[in-house]
Amino acid sequence: MSILSRQNLVGFIRHRIEKRDGSDFNIFNVCDEKACSFNEIIHVFQKSRVQPNKVIVKIPLFFIRCLTMGAGLLFQRKAGWIHSFYNKLANSLVFDNKRMLDTGFCPKHSLSSVFGEV
Repeated sequence: MSILSRQNLVGFIRHRIEKRDGSDFNIFNVCDEKACSFNEIIHVFQKSRVQPNKVIVKIPLFFIRCLTMGAGLLFQRKAGWIHSFYNKLANSLVFDNKRMLDTGFCPKHSLSSVFGEV
């Protein structure tokens, strides 16, 4: 999934203000340079000083899909909202940051550098 450190967001905004070129308004997917897997995120948090002893319970996606489908049947008015939870977990959530990188901005931080693993 694509992630975004606060430092990289501030850096990108600063970069865009400094490099104003008179172009029209643009929309950018701003995120760190490299996407991370969910397991990489867990690994970094476990090695960091940010609550390293939290218990991690692995639940298969199939089980979560069954739960959200069952909940969608029980709460039909909110079925779309409930199914969105599964979609957020099951889909890659990787955003194309090529336009951001094409501006010349290079993110300096990563999940590892922000949480002290460097």
